[in-house]
Amino acid sequence: MKRFAAVVAVLALIGVAAPLFAQSAATRMESRFKEYFQDLVREVEQAKDPADKRAVLNEGLERLLTAMDRIQRLPFLGREKREALAGFAAEVQEKHDELNGAAGFATVANADLDDFAVYMAQDLEQAQTYYLALSGLAIVLIVILLIILL
Repeated sequence: MKRFAAVVAVLALIGVAAPLFAQSAATRMESRFKEYFQDLVREVEQAKDPADKRAVLNEGLERLLTAMDRIQRLPFLGREKREALAGFAAEVQEKHDELNGAAGFATVANADLDDFAVYMAQDLEQAQTYYLALSGLAIVLIVILLIILL
């Protein structure tokens, strides 16, 4: 009986703490994304050669696309989470296409690369908030459940 009471107490505590922890983790995830984009913009602005600026942007966008692809392959993600991740990945791909003049976009001019980096970062930060807020929360909750069950 004591064991049952202890399990119920732990589950109640988790029920109260999980939303707070999940919100904190979601906030940390959002902060990490902002930091990633700020670092990317800073690196583009510090590069002197337009080819280097373009390479930094391409590398940053390709890293994001690779990460989204890997996350979407996680077997425990549901359809809704995969769709949210796919929506964000489509936004990232659009910026990649815009940078390189693919999919009907004109290539970003060399003189506009710094401005494009700022615009891209702001746009993807907003898209990340829209598409990934629910997915980030779900991943945090899954991790909590895995810790409890192990």
